[in-house]
Amino acid sequence: MESIKTINEINEVYNGKWVYMIDCETNDSGTLTKGRVVLSSESRDNVLRRMSEFDGDRSLASFRYAGKIPEGVHYLLFSQKRLILKNQSKDSN
Repeated sequence: MESIKTINEINEVYNGKWVYMIDCETNDSGTLTKGRVVLSSESRDNVLRRMSEFDGDRSLASFRYAGKIPEGVHYLLFSQKRLILKNQSKDSN
């Protein structure tokens, strides 16, 4: 099994891929700082289809795009406290 890596390490190793991480850690403000990548793919749907394999895992988990989000991609950020909608399109402010 992959070791726990920092978010910067994950972004470097998995740049341009969707990743699902377990055993995630956050800092005092709730920002994700580390995690163990268990699934990765350039296809978001491939990762989403396989995430159920880890339903029994009770650690903090995260599904995210590693690296810079491509322009024009819409995505949702989930927090334990709220749901935040982000829009990376050119016309958003």
